[in-house]
Amino acid sequence: MSFSLTNFGQKEYFVVIFLLPYFLTRLIGADRVTRTMRILIGIAAGVAICLKPHQVLAVFLFEIIVLWHKRELRSLLRSEMLALVVTCASYPLAIEIFCPLFFKNVLPMMLDAYWGIATHTMSAMLVHQESHHIAASLLAVAVWLGVKKSLRAPILPLALIAASIGSGLAYALQRTGWAYQQLPAWTFLILAIAWMLVDLASVWASKRQIEIKPLPAVYISTGLLFAVLLGLQAARITKRKEAKLLAQATISQELAMHSPGTPVYLISTSMPPFQVLLTHHLLWAGRYAHLWMLPAIEMNEAHAHITNRPFKLIPPAELAALSNQVHQDISSDISSWNPEIVFVEHVSPQSPTGFNHLQWLLQDNSFALKWAHYKMVKTVANYDGAPDAYDEYVRAEN
Repeated sequence: MSFSLTNFGQKEYFVVIFLLPYFLTRLIGADRVTRTMRILIGIAAGVAICLKPHQVLAVFLFEIIVLWHKRELRSLLRSEMLALVVTCASYPLAIEIFCPLFFKNVLPMMLDAYWGIATHTMSAMLVHQESHHIAASLLAVAVWLGVKKSLRAPILPLALIAASIGSGLAYALQRTGWAYQQLPAWTFLILAIAWMLVDLASVWASKRQIEIKPLPAVYISTGLLFAVLLGLQAARITKRKEAKLLAQATISQELAMHSPGTPVYLISTSMPPFQVLLTHHLLWAGRYAHLWMLPAIEMNEAHAHITNRPFKLIPPAELAALSNQVHQDISSDISSWNPEIVFVEHVSPQSPTGFNHLQWLLQDNSFALKWAHYKMVKTVANYDGAPDAYDEYVRAEN
């Protein structure tokens, strides 16, 4: 799993932070937690699921293990579980109230085309991307089976391993291969292993009548030390990446050279470096964050089934309507905003899809007329240093 400051703040971090109190309260000291606090813990867990709906698998497998251990269905009606369910149900209701166009316009497009940005099938994800986590999880289960009789709280590490497996399945279901999406899976697994080690150490000390009473300051200091060491490691990796990026022209460097208020656009299925746009007060000249719908449209129009990539057949009428809508939206954005700089994803014949998004857009006469005012000036690397990622176009003076 990759860890650097460049992916700090992704939703997966909040998933871990918001789910952990729910998991721990379920099995440890629930009777010492007030009902108000349990409701707040359930709301936090619900927010985690709303942020990353696939992570409901982590909660599901965790609860399955706990139910198997306790044999008590009534525990599903506890305050934090009800708060979680209400929070998850309130999320789509709030979208319907405050942003009704999402269900009317965006969701149908996503159901038709969002699969196109996936780079692997789920089976390929499990075999290649998730294999290390699966192996580590199975090893952790084997260790648990060997030491469970020596543990004071044997069910907690097993339940955390189950949550880790659920998060791993959630990662595979997303089919993107983005490393930071594995964060919850590895975090829950590492915590399960750490819990077993601490529990075994506690039992060992107890048998030898060794009394250990760490002060709260010890816990705080240990946590702070771990956070500092982790931060220093992340900073070291980040600085190493940044030093490498200085040796070549990147899209971030090119954007940073332009004056505030400059309208810019990106023809790509990748996210633009919005942090650069915000820092330098540049104007994003488009309604979409990126053109995630293009691969699905292009693969359906070309009847292309690419090996080890997902494919979903879009009915011809829906495909034509979707294609026309995207053509009109992008052409309208270019016409309305008149971006001074446009970065076009550089597609080589050796790329996984081989589709040229610019050539697809040029099939629309309205877009082609507007694009005639742009000329290519250079090819630049992506913000992460991947070479020849974007062709940079500038609008010529009329």
